[in-house]
Amino acid sequence: MKHWKADGNKNKKKYEKILRTGFFLLILLLPFLFSSCGSEPVQIGVIISLSGTGSHLSEVLDGIELKAEELNSLGGINGREIELIVRDNESNPDKAEELFKEIEEEFHPDLYITGLSFISGRLMPLAEQAKVPLLCLVTAQEGITDGYNYSFTFFSAARDEADAAARIIRKLGSRNTGLLYQDNVYSISVHDLLKEQLTIEGFSVKSVKFPSSATSPEALIPFMEEVSDVDTLFSVGLSAYHPSIIEAADRIGFDGSMVNSSGAVARPVFAMEKAEGLNVVAPVIYNTRYLLADDLRERFSKAHDYQLSHFVANGYESLFILESLLTGKEVTRESIRENLEAGFVYTGTLGSVTVPKGSHNFVFPLHPAVIHNGGLNYE
Repeated sequence: MKHWKADGNKNKKKYEKILRTGFFLLILLLPFLFSSCGSEPVQIGVIISLSGTGSHLSEVLDGIELKAEELNSLGGINGREIELIVRDNESNPDKAEELFKEIEEEFHPDLYITGLSFISGRLMPLAEQAKVPLLCLVTAQEGITDGYNYSFTFFSAARDEADAAARIIRKLGSRNTGLLYQDNVYSISVHDLLKEQLTIEGFSVKSVKFPSSATSPEALIPFMEEVSDVDTLFSVGLSAYHPSIIEAADRIGFDGSMVNSSGAVARPVFAMEKAEGLNVVAPVIYNTRYLLADDLRERFSKAHDYQLSHFVANGYESLFILESLLTGKEVTRESIRENLEAGFVYTGTLGSVTVPKGSHNFVFPLHPAVIHNGGLNYE
């Protein structure tokens, strides 16, 4: 009996020790259990043009959503899923401001994404006031982020657009050039840079600005006629305007050489027979020999009924860059800003991007190309 009692006490102490050890282990593991099972998502407010003259940005959203789905299937960013709060700004800066304020009040997201220079420029002061990072896609206005700490652009630059256009114009040989440009901040930036460059080189330059209200070929014909006597015509504007520009040129019988900005590198233009042989400024993604885009081309074609575009890639790669910079790091508004500003080197479907420390502009290169059989031939 005495021996049995001693064993009972021994066993009781043993079980008490196991319980104490288990309790302390549970206390240690609780934060990890809760962080993996109950983490709040990384919220991104996407204020983008899905209707109006900037409706081609629906392709940007397709790219963003594809990458978000892929990341979430792998656990998101640092175990936190990505939640997209998507709103259509209707290509209206006033609407965009209204949506920013609504999302900020209701969700207070970690980051905002928007697009188009005239929309981005209106949201930058709001992002600065709220101290929230704003990533601006399809935004090429020269110097648009100057003076802002929380705003960043990821697209080609107006200066690169002008440089590539100048290369094409020089190659065409004529020094009698017309510049037809839309009255928005992006087009004005490209026009001013290109005109300065051509003038310095001794070109004869005639400039004509057309209003954003001139969306049809009929509305554009009067402006096209003002530059009908030039040998080479460069046109710059949002993607929605380029089919009408090409049609207007055909209707007045323009027989010179045409060069269009990267806005013309879009499905509606590729589908036009009249666009065959058109000189354009384009990113490398449409080059079938650029193998780095093959994987995304294949994955995107499985999810959508149209081919991969640089607008899609702009959205897709924006989340790729964010995920790469933030892996293993705290995801807050300030940490996102700090990591975006820290500088990086990146090579993806849009080419090589080198961002110096402190820069707020992530710029991918542009190249001279020619539309041929619904695709592009590069120089």
